[in-house]
Amino acid sequence: EFLELGHRESLREAYLLQLILIQDCGTHVSSILLHFLRGSGLNGLCGMKYCSGKIIHPLLEFEKKELVEYLLQNGEQFQTDETNFVPDTARNLLRLKIIPEIRKGINSSCEKVICRNAKLLNEDEKYLNGVAKEAYLNAKTENGVDAEKLIHLPMPIKSRAVMHMLRENGVQNDVFQPHIEALMKLLEMQSGAKIEMSTVIIRKSFGRLLVENKSCTKHEC
Repeated sequence: EFLELGHRESLREAYLLQLILIQDCGTHVSSILLHFLRGSGLNGLCGMKYCSGKIIHPLLEFEKKELVEYLLQNGEQFQTDETNFVPDTARNLLRLKIIPEIRKGINSSCEKVICRNAKLLNEDEKYLNGVAKEAYLNAKTENGVDAEKLIHLPMPIKSRAVMHMLRENGVQNDVFQPHIEALMKLLEMQSGAKIEMSTVIIRKSFGRLLVENKSCTKHEC
């Protein structure tokens, strides 16, 4: 077990540099199912990352009952959030009603299975993102992105390549599938076509995609 391997001191040391969130397998699974039901792509189905920047989730593979049992056996104190037992939110509805029914009627180890699948999907996502980043960098020029080099890429690579373009230009949030689909269509449009997002405008100009920040002045642009 993670905690039984003497990692407590390691966790204390890691805390100085990183934020450790004690999320268990059940929380991980409910997040994955919420992403799926809300139309997430592959990245959402990967669930929470074991390590993301300065945030780490070391206990995602452990069920809550395993963690509680360990704490009780070792005389450790813990608190229970009573609101977790009220099915008044989508996450609690999944935890209290839907997942128990899946566990009872389909697979008693469903949470472990979903966590394991998420780990495998995360490896697929890393690979696809790596290929897409190379494709984007290959298409990138001093004056925008060469659309012709992206047009004929397979859709899973093309969609991630345009996402890399957005991220490199400071667009981190409020990017949804309709935006990605519109950008892939923009690659094939005539010069002068454009797409407007919350913080940027992406224009097609003589075979290139240009990303303009809405907040910059005409002189700065």
